[in-house]
Amino acid sequence: MRLVATATTTTTMLTKDQKFLLAELIFERRATLFAPFSALVTKRLKQDKWEEIRIELNKATRQKHERGEADVEEEIPDIRVIR
Repeated sequence: MRLVATATTTTTMLTKDQKFLLAELIFERRATLFAPFSALVTKRLKQDKWEEIRIELNKATRQKHERGEADVEEEIPDIRVIR
């Protein structure tokens, strides 16, 4: 008997508005996100910046959904979706 490991992933498509906001948020944090690792720019700091971006995107999506401007409220479950 042969066991095969499979991984399940969640596929999340970003809306056009989310893509524009994502680009803006990355641009604002580009100094940290694209800086080489150093004593000041650690892996943890970069992870925190990506998490901030995910939170901002989800917040904007929720607000748009509450105003009735978004058909579906689809949150980004994990920072790996946007990195």
